[in-house]
Amino acid sequence: GANTNNNNNGNRFKNGTNGRGAAGPYSPTHSITASDALAMRRDGSEATISKLRTALDAAQSKDNTAKTALAKSDAVILELRSSVRQLKMQLEQVQDERQEYKQKQDDLSKQLNQQRSMSQQSNTVKVQQLEQTVQSLRSQLKIEESQANNGQLGELQVQLDRAHAQILTADMIRKELEDTLEA
Repeated sequence: GANTNNNNNGNRFKNGTNGRGAAGPYSPTHSITASDALAMRRDGSEATISKLRTALDAAQSKDNTAKTALAKSDAVILELRSSVRQLKMQLEQVQDERQEYKQKQDDLSKQLNQQRSMSQQSNTVKVQQLEQTVQSLRSQLKIEESQANNGQLGELQVQLDRAHAQILTADMIRKELEDTLEA
């Protein structure tokens, strides 16, 4: 019995594949039809085994490639998370330094007030010197705070945002790879 169906366009299988696709006659989910059996008989058991081995090798290669990509994705995610932790620690350090500067300013202001109350007339020169020191420190503190806040905090925030975006991207890629492995 030759196949006389003209709508077949040369394909031997009812699902429209030529035996090389995932739904072909050699996939585990495909049931063998009479035309498949004739094709296997015509090709011989050695050819069938060879085709099955080729299909198995291709599937294993795809699986290994997907597993490798998933492992790389996981490594990137771990690295990005480590970077986020480091950036958070740096941010905390900058905030601690800022607090120290404010504490120094408060201490100097208290010291200045104590000096004023002790003796305004006799210590006028010393008070003026302390005021100049406080003003100088305030100026330095404002400049340093501005630079630290604008520079370091801004940079840390940008790095943190980038790391977060990279984590989200890597998670999406990992999920796609897991979906691919499941499929």
